[in-house]
Amino acid sequence: MEENFQHLIELLLKQSIPSITTVGTVKAVDTDKLTCDVEREDAPPLHSVRLHATEISHKSYVVIIPEVGSDVLCTIIDNDVNEAQVLSSSKPEGVKIKIAETTVAIDKEGVTINNGDLGGLIKIEELKSDLKKLNNYLDSLKNAISTGLKAVGVSTAASGTLGAQAFDTAISAAQLPSYSELENQKVKH
Repeated sequence: MEENFQHLIELLLKQSIPSITTVGTVKAVDTDKLTCDVEREDAPPLHSVRLHATEISHKSYVVIIPEVGSDVLCTIIDNDVNEAQVLSSSKPEGVKIKIAETTVAIDKEGVTINNGDLGGLIKIEELKSDLKKLNNYLDSLKNAISTGLKAVGVSTAASGTLGAQAFDTAISAAQLPSYSELENQKVKH
């Protein structure tokens, strides 16, 4: 009976004490466990501070990863210093979002969607420009062949010098596309 009474008193005290919010400096970050260690001035350090609301499931979340050395605002959950969560950071190192099987990671390197397995997003204007160059090249090639064949005349071998010179002159102005700037390295999916 005494244990039940003591447990009831502890529950009542926890409910009557307001939430504690504290400020500290991030000393270490564990991106796999989504936790960090926080050192506080004039208070004991906080270990394994959650970077998201729950520790039960990592199926869906939005997490701000604080940079080591940044100032963070933490809340103490149920007034238990062993249970804390980062509320905000002065210098985020990145953001991770996971909803079911879809992931998005944002950091100084850019944005990565679903681990970036498909490479960077296409820069559509550069693609259009290079495809236009390819079309122009194909038109020039068609015209160069036609010009070369016409230049040699009827019943003359097209493989001769006259045909080659006519072809080379006609095709020399054509510009091949480079396809070198089509990928946006800042956004991968």
